[in-house]
Amino acid sequence: MEDKGYNRNMDEIEVLGSIYGDCIVAKSENEFAMRFLPFIGDENDKAFLLVDMEFTLPPEYPRSPPSFKVAQQKGLDEESLQAFISRLQKTLSEMAKESDNSPDSSGYLYEAIDYIKTLLTEINDSIGGSCSICLEEFAEGSKEEFSKRDDLCRVSGCYHRFHKICLYNYWFVQLSDEVGEFGVVIKHKLKDEKSCPVCRIKVDLEEAKKLVNAECLFMPVSYTHLTLPTTPYV
Repeated sequence: MEDKGYNRNMDEIEVLGSIYGDCIVAKSENEFAMRFLPFIGDENDKAFLLVDMEFTLPPEYPRSPPSFKVAQQKGLDEESLQAFISRLQKTLSEMAKESDNSPDSSGYLYEAIDYIKTLLTEINDSIGGSCSICLEEFAEGSKEEFSKRDDLCRVSGCYHRFHKICLYNYWFVQLSDEVGEFGVVIKHKLKDEKSCPVCRIKVDLEEAKKLVNAECLFMPVSYTHLTLPTTPYV
């Protein structure tokens, strides 16, 4: 006997494919994967988040919400990622509840996708989160845009974010030798090749210099203990 629920699911997924094109891939009659970006129009350089997600529609869909997982993402720290997942789970549950109370029990994948993109747009260039080197928050409770702060920077290849001064110290300041266990001297040497401190993606030397070369015009009190090194890079 033909499963009308799965046929309906496949029809809904195919409609999404006609709307979003290559951004969505149907994996089966009740599974699909999709790449999400914030609403940025044609301004691709304004996108600072990217999230690849996989969805599974249960047999009870739409009265039960789809399950999902984040396959990979760029631009969200762990705290922001967990907040994103929590908000999405709550919204999908609310959509399922509304569908359960609706006589036609229509699907809501389009609305769910729109919500995800809206959520990513909301946090796309926000200043929430903390530096992955010093772990200090960028500006708790502030509504500033991250990209407009002169003392902050993000690595373009992975979108990980830092205080400029922290990244400068990490990439270009020579650490003193240390005496380790059993009196062994540990010598630190600056690497010619630069990489993101978090994910190790390679960063072009000229980009690295450009990211951290400008002096901080504004330094929050929360990390005034960090001072600009007097020894420049070469």
